[in-house]
Amino acid sequence: MEIGLCYEATGSIEEALHYIKKAVNLSPDDLEYLYIQTKTYYKTGFYNEAELGYKKLIKLGCESPIIWMEYAHLMRKSNETKKAILILKKGLEKNKKHSEILVRLGAYLFLDNQEELAHKYLRTANKINPDIKTDIYKHIPDLKNNNNFNKLLKL
Repeated sequence: MEIGLCYEATGSIEEALHYIKKAVNLSPDDLEYLYIQTKTYYKTGFYNEAELGYKKLIKLGCESPIIWMEYAHLMRKSNETKKAILILKKGLEKNKKHSEILVRLGAYLFLDNQEELAHKYLRTANKINPDIKTDIYKHIPDLKNNNNFNKLLKL
């Protein structure tokens, strides 16, 4: 795995993927290796492979909030906002009251024209972490200049 990571750091993606795949093949249930492979696929634009990686991580029992958020982001990036919403809802079942999942879910619901439901999730996120509002702009910069969304954030 380390050789693959070194190649990735130098921009030699084909070599990196070769060694990362070898490591995953040797330890197919190693969540860390699978996560590294999935992130590498995502970073290099192999979105179908990344999606399969996130699905496998979840199937293997990985409940980390970051997995659910990254997987949802991938789906939204693929213009599958409704799927991203479902993924975040499932992630929220595993990570109750996780403010970052809540705020992203609120943002995706807003983008899907479900403002009332978006408001509910954003309000809950704000109660847990009042500073969470600014974090969403890192993930969805387009919302920063959206007056309707910003009004919704003024809970």
